Amino acid sequence: MRMLLYDGSLDGLLTALSLAFAARGPVDIAEQDAWQPGLFDASEPVSTDPRAAVRMGRRIREQGSGRSFSHVVYAHMADTPDKARAILAYVRVLLRVGRSVDQHLAEPAVATLLELSRKVGVEAHRLKGLVRFRSLANETLWAPIAPVHDVALPVARHFAGRMPRERWLIHDTRRRYGVFHEKGRLEAVDAAALPSADTECHSNEALYADLWRRYFDTIAIRERSNPGLQRQLMPRRYWTYLTEMAPRRPA
Repeated sequence: MRMLLYDGSLDGLLTALSLAFAARGPVDIAEQDAWQPGLFDASEPVSTDPRAAVRMGRRIREQGSGRSFSHVVYAHMADTPDKARAILAYVRVLLRVGRSVDQHLAEPAVATLLELSRKVGVEAHRLKGLVRFRSLANETLWAPIAPVHDVALPVARHFAGRMPRERWLIHDTRRRYGVFHEKGRLEAVDAAALPSADTECHSNEALYADLWRRYFDTIAIRERSNPGLQRQLMPRRYWTYLTEMAPRRPA
């Protein structure tokens, strides 16, 4: 099988898709870092072409829909090694059946892709309510997260609308990158420029954290405690960076 290996970016994925549909004979695509070669696979690196990526994205939207393209983008954010193959299979169905693609749930390619998109969307939606910012000494608001899927960008876009005037950074500690916001602009930040747990916080940060924890404790109705529901809505994997779950300081 001829394997087209892309660099992991969305533009790289769309470039690989465009090459796959222009190729003669069987072809598959994979993210370069996640690819496990088979016995008869012949790999071919893909040079990302932004113009080809734009054309492929337009083709998906025109022959499918904007929602179809959103499903592809969300599936691209999924933390699973077979996501590229799932996306290619979905787009193949889309180009065959058109705008009704998402109604073809009997097609395994469609069902698989929509499930990937759903999982990523659910996590992004949860984190919109579970991100906790803390103020650094330079007054930048810093929010570390450790999501299963690569959802820092959609979460950052949400907060760009909610906090348009503040300077803040959403930091994916699993993937060691961040999305920085200032004056309405979002910018990717690599590992070298990211804060750490030892980074100095603003002098009032401990006070604000204590006030938030007191508020959290005060509004809780002990008689209606439901730990199972709490873990369902706020899974334990997100508790590491929740201010209200941090150890209390001695009174």
